[in-house]
Amino acid sequence: MIEASVVQDILTRMKEIIHQELNFFSTDGIIIASTDPSRIGQVNHKGAQFVLEKNQPIVIEFDNQYQGAKQGINLPVDIDNQIVGVIGITGKKEEVSQFGQIIKEMTKILILNNAAKELVYNRRNAHKNILDYIQSDDSPNDNFSVEMLYGINLSSKEYTAIVGLPSDNFPEQYFDDISNVYLDLELLLGDGKTIFEVRGNMILALLQDKRPQAISKITRRIAQIIEKKYRMTLLFGVGTSGRGKEELKQSILQAKTALSWNKTFYQKRELLFTDMEYGLILHNVSDINKNYFLDKIFAQLSQKEIDEMIPLLDTYEACNGSIKQCSENLFIHKNTVQYKLNKITEKTGHDPRKLSDFFVLKLASILYKIQK
Repeated sequence: MIEASVVQDILTRMKEIIHQELNFFSTDGIIIASTDPSRIGQVNHKGAQFVLEKNQPIVIEFDNQYQGAKQGINLPVDIDNQIVGVIGITGKKEEVSQFGQIIKEMTKILILNNAAKELVYNRRNAHKNILDYIQSDDSPNDNFSVEMLYGINLSSKEYTAIVGLPSDNFPEQYFDDISNVYLDLELLLGDGKTIFEVRGNMILALLQDKRPQAISKITRRIAQIIEKKYRMTLLFGVGTSGRGKEELKQSILQAKTALSWNKTFYQKRELLFTDMEYGLILHNVSDINKNYFLDKIFAQLSQKEIDEMIPLLDTYEACNGSIKQCSENLFIHKNTVQYKLNKITEKTGHDPRKLSDFFVLKLASILYKIQK
């Protein structure tokens, strides 16, 4: 059954275009919406009943030509060959006939559009509840009703989690309307297979695919949609595939970890958790051990010196230890590079030119970036 409030909004909007009074009759022949409030609830409208019975429009030449009817035209509104109501336009025949078919089709389109939005809204809430359930600490048996409620079996198929965030630090609620973002992504992800949601600036999705090429194609399309409309670049983290609540919870955590690592060290469109290399180990280092290690290595360095040292070490590594190449990349003299490396040795007790010492400094640099 079509909600009266929905149809009332449709009629009000159309009256602004044609400047004629409009009525909408339910399949029971009752006026459930009208631009003339006094007519809402009117029954025994013989004109509307004729349309409902014959499934054809009728022109009413004068008031009460049919009991309860006013001069105008009434037309059946059908969707998928089923009558869902009658639209009536009040006025002289020569004035309203020209609008009849157009108003009928517009009404159908607006009803269908509203139904589609409601479907998307319901699916959005369902996805949110499913993802909340997966990420909760409840045991799978505690909330079995969630899967039953939404008709989904998380153990029947493999899913892979992807999580996306802007590459830059946009305000937490950058998207002006989450509903619009959801609609933007609906055509791409609303395939009945993908579970996804948008919260703040974060896009989280469970894809029924584990092939890197297929996942990369999805992240690229999402990034293109968001960049075109919102002028922001998205970076993604990708977890491993899994089944059931616990494995999918782990996949989401992995995707978030990979995303954080991606933003800090790579700035690629997507980074797979399994491609984090040393990050697979270092992301789990406790804060206590991390701080202890950093305090030991950087004890003699000021904040400014640390911030200058790390880019130098990154460039030195990228140049495979070549002083000449490093100086060219940094646009400084070779002697200046040597001086800076000597200064690091003096302050930390580790010489970057020695492989074992460089490893320690590199490790400290990574942990510092994570902490920062």
